[in-house]
Amino acid sequence: MICSSTSWRLTILATAGLLILAFGSAGTTSAQGIEKEIEAARARIEAARESHLDRIAPKSFAKAGERLEDAEKRYRKGGKIEDIRERLAELDRHLARCRELEEMGHVILRDALVARADAAKSHAADLATGIWEDAERKLTEAGEKIEGGDQNAARTNAATATGLYRDAEYAAIRRDILEGVWALRNQTRERKAEERAPTTLASAEQLLATTETSIKNDRYGRDRAESLARETADVFRHTLNICDYVEKMESDRKTGPERVIRGHEGEIAKIAEALGVRANFAEGIGSVTNEVIAEMRRREKERIELEEKVASLEGELDGVRTRVATLSDRDALLQQRERHEVKMQEVREVFKREEADVLLRGDQMIIRLYGLSFPVGSAEIRPENFALLSKIRRVLAEFPESAIAIEGHTDSQGAAERNRDLSQRRADAVREYLLANTSIVPARIASVGHGEDRPIANNETEEGRAKNRRIDLTVNLSAS
Repeated sequence: MICSSTSWRLTILATAGLLILAFGSAGTTSAQGIEKEIEAARARIEAARESHLDRIAPKSFAKAGERLEDAEKRYRKGGKIEDIRERLAELDRHLARCRELEEMGHVILRDALVARADAAKSHAADLATGIWEDAERKLTEAGEKIEGGDQNAARTNAATATGLYRDAEYAAIRRDILEGVWALRNQTRERKAEERAPTTLASAEQLLATTETSIKNDRYGRDRAESLARETADVFRHTLNICDYVEKMESDRKTGPERVIRGHEGEIAKIAEALGVRANFAEGIGSVTNEVIAEMRRREKERIELEEKVASLEGELDGVRTRVATLSDRDALLQQRERHEVKMQEVREVFKREEADVLLRGDQMIIRLYGLSFPVGSAEIRPENFALLSKIRRVLAEFPESAIAIEGHTDSQGAAERNRDLSQRRADAVREYLLANTSIVPARIASVGHGEDRPIANNETEEGRAKNRRIDLTVNLSAS
């Protein structure tokens, strides 16, 4: 009886242990699952930030971030999984709102975002902090206006932010290039250079003004500006050296000038010795420098004669290389033509017949966008056009070096001048869309409106007029 009771108790304990292990295992698996969901949500937030959605829809993006923080906090405190998942679902709803505004936001904020990136490259946040922070506030206000549906106010704030970012970029570049020069300039003032070396100081000040003008006129021409800054710094240092000599003479008016002169003679003697010239200062410093110059010119003449001989031999070698290259160029041209034909066929297969026609004109590929339509009298790109424009983006990505021309055309209905203006605005709208949604640099893409001047069909029929109302996109294949 005792054995039976003991066996029964052991069975109960074993069953309870198995149940505890099972529930514990399930709890661990569930915790691991929600942790991965939080990590995935964090990745979605970062992807949205990389797409500038924190600028385009700052309020919605901030709410998404708050939901992520709430979910992480609840997870750390061991909160209910249902509550955590509810926060993650709210996060995704806010991100979805951001994505709804993404395309329009990139169009409105394109210039501001480009200016911000340029300013960031110049470390404007650290070197021009005040202007940078003003620009950041204006960009945030522009994003808030986009969220509120006020596109006009958004464009105004974006334009202001663009200007501020450009100002911050300029201030940062100027400080980065000139900060060391300004420090030297301050030293010359402390050393009373206006009294001790006025002529050299004036040369330094003039060079500094030239450097300032160079930065102002071409802030990206850093090579020239930095070269001028180095030259300016050298003249300021020269000014400080002259101040040293003058101070030495002022400290000992009896022997000081002689010591300075003998010091200069010693430096010139070192140069003369290196060139094999005897330094005799009996006739003054000028006679020694003239002999040094004569020796240097003799050696320069020998060097030039040697270079001319080398150049003659290289010219003969270039002639041989040219003949070899001519044969290689012919083969390359044939191969290029074959590649273009293959590429043309690939482009044709991207579009449906009613969307576009693809033509060749010499080295130019023409994509005739019949399917890109606009409201009557309007240049607004509508959402129904995004699918076709996405195909255009994919095609242009295959020609990263080619120049692109966007041509707007209309039928002959209405006044010619009005049609020309309308076609120009439509071509500009397509250009702005592509610049906002691709990595194409502005210099590669141009837009022009031809109005009714270049019909491809009879304007007397509705079918012909429909064909004449079109956007032609021309890609220069010679650079691809």
